[in-house]
Amino acid sequence: MRGLAALAGGTLLGASPANSTPAPAKKARDVAAARGILFGSAFDQHIYANPPYGRLLCDECAILTPDYSMKFGALRGGPDSIDFKVVDRLFDFAASCNAKMRGHTLIWNDFMPDWTRRLSAREMERLLDRHIDDVAGRYSGRVHSWDVVNEPIWIESGHEGGLRGGPWYEAMGRDYIARSFRRARQADPNAKLVLNEAFLEYRWYDSPFAKNRSRKPDSPWSKFRGNFLDLVRRLRDDNVPLDAIGMESHLSPKFRDEYDRDSLLEFMHTIKAMGLDIYITEIDVDDSPFPDDFGKRDRGVADYYHMYLKDVLSTDAVRLLVTWELSDRHTSVAENIQAGRISDVRMPRTLPFDFDMRPKLAYNAIVSALSGK
Repeated sequence: MRGLAALAGGTLLGASPANSTPAPAKKARDVAAARGILFGSAFDQHIYANPPYGRLLCDECAILTPDYSMKFGALRGGPDSIDFKVVDRLFDFAASCNAKMRGHTLIWNDFMPDWTRRLSAREMERLLDRHIDDVAGRYSGRVHSWDVVNEPIWIESGHEGGLRGGPWYEAMGRDYIARSFRRARQADPNAKLVLNEAFLEYRWYDSPFAKNRSRKPDSPWSKFRGNFLDLVRRLRDDNVPLDAIGMESHLSPKFRDEYDRDSLLEFMHTIKAMGLDIYITEIDVDDSPFPDDFGKRDRGVADYYHMYLKDVLSTDAVRLLVTWELSDRHTSVAENIQAGRISDVRMPRTLPFDFDMRPKLAYNAIVSALSGK
C-alpha cells in the first residue's frame, strides 16, 4: 500500500519542493531547436482535468504526441464506426499551444479489438485502407509525422524475420507494412512517415522477459536489430515511402550490461546512411532499480538520460525528441496507483518534471545533453 499511502491528505509522493531542482537558463525546447531537433511530449485527455499540466506542455513543447486516444481501438468501435471527437480536441489543444502534432499510431498488431479477429483477410485489407484514409485523410496537412506502423518486430511471435503477429499480419503477412506506408503517403502526402520500434536501444543476449537471464548469443533476441534493419532495407529496396525510424527509448538501467554504445551507434549510423532521420519517440527511464531516497533516485535517472542522449545525439541523425509524458503524475504507473488499480509499487520518478510540474534533475540532464555538455 506504499503508493496509495502517499496520496493521503491529497499530497502526492514527490511533492516536496526540496525534491525539485532549479531549471536551466534555457528550455529544452529552445536548446533542441538550435540543433534542428523538435522537443516535445506525449499527452492526452488528462490535460483537461489538470490545467497546470496543460500549461506546462504549452510552455515546454514544440511537438505533441497523443498517448492513447489516436490508437485504432480508441478510435474505432467497429469497421463502420469511428469517433474523432477526442482527437479533434487534442488537435485544437496543440494548435492553441502553437505546437506541432504527431500521429500515433495508424497500424499496430497489438492492442487490437477482438472484433477484428472475426474478419476475413479481405475484410482486413479493406479495413486497413479505410482506417488510414479516414484518420490520415482527416488530419492531412496538420500532422508533422505519422507512426505509420508501430512495433513491427516482436521476437516472441516466432514469425519469419522476427515480425510481430496479430490481425494485420495474419491477414496480409509482411505485406501489410508496405501497404500501410503507401496508403499513408496517398492520404497525407507531406507528412513524415515513420516506422516506430521499441527495444532497439540494447544489444539483447536473451529475452528481456526471461526470469533467469544470461548471455545467450544464439538467442533470437540477439537478432532484434538485424531483423529491424532487414525490414528497413526491404522497404527501401521496394521503394516504399519511409522518411524516418522511431526509436521509442523506454530505457531500463537494469539492462545496463546490455547497453553497448558502439553497437548502438553503428546501428544508428547504418540508418542514417540509408538517408533516414531518427526520431526518439517515447523516451523515459525506469527508476525501479534505484533507491527509495528521492535524491539518489533522481540522480540515477538523470545520469541515465544524460548518458543515452549524449550517445544518440552524437550521430547528428536525431531530429525529434519526445518524452512519454512530461510529468511523473501522468506515467501509466502513477495513474494506475491513483485509480486504485495497483497498490504494491512506489510512485515513479521517471520523467523530467515531478508530480507538481517542477523540473527535476532529469530535465537538466536532457538540456545538458542537448547543449552538448
